[in-house]
Amino acid sequence: MSMLLVVYLVGGAMLVGFVAGFVWTFHCMCLKLEDAGYLYYRNSSGNGGGGVLYELDRLTRPSIEHVIEMHDPVKHEQEIDGD
Repeated sequence: MSMLLVVYLVGGAMLVGFVAGFVWTFHCMCLKLEDAGYLYYRNSSGNGGGGVLYELDRLTRPSIEHVIEMHDPVKHEQEIDGD
């Protein structure tokens, strides 16, 4: 193998290592932010509202009104039990 090929292979391996290290560090940082309550990353509470898409839809079609209903789990259980 020529020296130039070895340099490209070593450089490529270093680049892959740096990218993998960056992705892993970013992943760990996101997990810590999620534990602190600043970010929904893996375990989202998910209200099913659509977030950005809801706002975009509201801006482009203002005549359509979407309603998001929030249910109180305690009250919902009481209604099921008949209390």
